[in-house]
Amino acid sequence: LIGCSAGFLNSVKIKGSHTAMKSGMLAAEVLHSALINEEGNDSVAVSGEDFFSKTRPTIEIQPYEKALYSSWVGEELKQVRNTHASFHSFGGLLFGLLHTAFSCFISKGKEPWTLRNTKPDSEKTELAEKHTTIEYPKSDGVLSFDLLTNLQRSGMFFQS
Repeated sequence: LIGCSAGFLNSVKIKGSHTAMKSGMLAAEVLHSALINEEGNDSVAVSGEDFFSKTRPTIEIQPYEKALYSSWVGEELKQVRNTHASFHSFGGLLFGLLHTAFSCFISKGKEPWTLRNTKPDSEKTELAEKHTTIEYPKSDGVLSFDLLTNLQRSGMFFQS
């Protein structure tokens, strides 16, 4: 996925926007090279709309994967690749905490194994009816505020 922040989430930092944006930038660079065709075939600039005709063979953008893995995005995500799966492995919470600490602070993601998730997230998600609804207290106007007041105090301005 290109530019998908969920797919590029650094689960330790709980951040993904910067990696998603960089993945999109790398894809644009690789795609630009393919469209101007530095390999010597017709470029989109020369052939115009014929470049996108249905009879023209599909161009596979293979350099994207290499560009992604060799960038800082690949390095950052390789370092945390085992974090989520370690909590769902044989050792549970304790193993997950120990493995994540080892992986992030000692080996820096250079361990020679990759832990795999055994089930997709969709199989782990339960129906809402199986859980109790969380009742949050109403805003008190001192420590907590309603949504519109928070938005107004944030200084954000949206022109209609």
